[in-house]
Amino acid sequence: MRQIRVILIIFLGTIVRAEIINIPADFETIQEGIDAAADGDTVVVAPGEYFETLSVNKGIVLASQYIFNPDTSIISQTIMAVVFTLGIPVVIPSMGTLSQTMMRV
Repeated sequence: MRQIRVILIIFLGTIVRAEIINIPADFETIQEGIDAAADGDTVVVAPGEYFETLSVNKGIVLASQYIFNPDTSIISQTIMAVVFTLGIPVVIPSMGTLSQTMMRV
C-alpha cells in the first residue's frame, strides 16, 4: 500500500506542474511561449494574426482560447499562418497530430 501512495504522489506531482502560457500576455510571440514551455504545458494563443516559423521539440498543446471558451468566433479571430519544424508530434486540438506542415487556422 505504501508503494502505491508514493507512485501516486509522484504521478500527481508531474500533472500539477503543467502550466498555461498565454500569447501575447506572457510572451510576445508563439515561438517565445514554446521556448519557455516544458513538456505537458499548454500554449494558448489569443485572437489575432500570427505569422511565424515555429520549431517544436517538446510535448505541448498549442491552442487558441477556444480550448477554454467554446465561442466559435474565437476560431475565426485567431489566425496562424505558420511553418512548423517538429522534433516530436504536437497535438493541436481539433487538428490532431501535425507533421511538418504549413497551415492557416
